[in-house]
Amino acid sequence: MKPQEIIKLLSSETNFRILELLSMRDSYPRKIAREIGKTEGVVVRALKSMERAGILRSSWGVLDERPAKVYTLRPGILLLIIDFTSQRSHVIDVDKRDLSIIERILERTPDEFSDQANFLRWKNGTVDETELAYFSGADEEEVKRFISFVRDAPWQVFLVACYSRVLRWEKEEDESFLKKARLTEFAEKMLSKLILADPEAMEYRNMLNWKRGRINVEELATKLEVEKEEAEKFVEYVSEHLSEAYVRFHELKIRRWLTSRGTGFEKMDEFFPVR
Repeated sequence: MKPQEIIKLLSSETNFRILELLSMRDSYPRKIAREIGKTEGVVVRALKSMERAGILRSSWGVLDERPAKVYTLRPGILLLIIDFTSQRSHVIDVDKRDLSIIERILERTPDEFSDQANFLRWKNGTVDETELAYFSGADEEEVKRFISFVRDAPWQVFLVACYSRVLRWEKEEDESFLKKARLTEFAEKMLSKLILADPEAMEYRNMLNWKRGRINVEELATKLEVEKEEAEKFVEYVSEHLSEAYVRFHELKIRRWLTSRGTGFEKMDEFFPVR
């Protein structure tokens, strides 16, 4: 199913209330209907549509001492990173075990997924398995699986790490990470301008152009309302600090998403919390 169709499903108040219940415990149609004040028919249709979309799964079992078709959230956690300017989205499905390891890595080393040298280590799979097992609490099999997962999808993992970090800032109301200058003040200013001018400028499909400096500088200068020399300087900086700029761009964009109002998606992180 296309991301737009998933977003449409998640825009339904009934679906949201069902997901809120299932995020706490598995349940069956009649009980869900009673708890949210809807007819069983409405609930069954909603459950089936979300199951077809891959958000839920079902199986026959026994709940409340009676046989029933039991619905549960998928084993993976669904993170929707929404760009409200262009109304485009990226759907990232991450196993909860992997998300847990990412969280533990961020607790120990907040910048682990923001540094270009680290990105190359993960992308090449040259991470110290013993060290990772020690501070993540994962066993040998989980560590090997996680390293393989990151090696196969490094950019996606970096985005999930972005999302996790921003949620942590929101939860703790601590902006110390935001104030930490990982990029130059000039680069931060230009990234902020770029997000407003072209929210899709640093999508994955564009990264090779940034890396090789294949950006139309005159067009970029016009978008950012800066001199051509400044645009050239920015392109050069990004090509030399690609992963840091990529991560920071999406952190700032995700923060805009989380602080957006009136979009219908502002409570998404409540239904798909980072645990």
